[in-house]
Amino acid sequence: MDVGQRFLVVRFGTNIVANCIEKHQEVIQSKGYCWFGKIGVVPSKKTLDEMMALDNPMIMLYTRNHAYECALLEVTTEKPKDGYPEYYERELFNRGRYPKSYYKITSITEIPIGELAKYIVVSSQNALMNTLNKSMSSYFYAEYPDKDAQRKEPSDLKALTLKNSKKLFPINECRYQKAGKCTLRGFVNYQYECERPSTCMRQKR
Repeated sequence: MDVGQRFLVVRFGTNIVANCIEKHQEVIQSKGYCWFGKIGVVPSKKTLDEMMALDNPMIMLYTRNHAYECALLEVTTEKPKDGYPEYYERELFNRGRYPKSYYKITSITEIPIGELAKYIVVSSQNALMNTLNKSMSSYFYAEYPDKDAQRKEPSDLKALTLKNSKKLFPINECRYQKAGKCTLRGFVNYQYECERPSTCMRQKR
């Protein structure tokens, strides 16, 4: 993943076919793409739309101790006509088990599991690896944060501080004091000489 990249993490199991990743890779080698079906809940439309609007949509397939980066072309909730491993027919469709979402991918590349330490979950900003270990959710929307972009330069911080700072009068001056007299209408000292603004309960510095 590139710095700044957002991507969908799809958790999958190997209980149906142990070598399911290899089976999907074989279809990619044959057709140039493969549909990866996911049984269960479907990610929100907002998440899918945002992900597909990226220049280089990606998903990560994750199972315990293994993670795979995949280039993504399309997402659908309809059963594709073809382009999926043959075991889908035998182990899924013929048994009445239909994935609720399908991801059209053109590559599957395994990455070291330690790479996941770089990523965070978008919604919580928590570390992706910790979240995967603590939650059994089927999906996570994650990102590779650009830490440099989040850090303001000292000059920017100084300018922001000056912009937001308020002008303070010296301790014995008040913004209501004009030519030595109080100009706060309705106040007891109105139009009278103000000798000690610092002790006035209505002083505005």
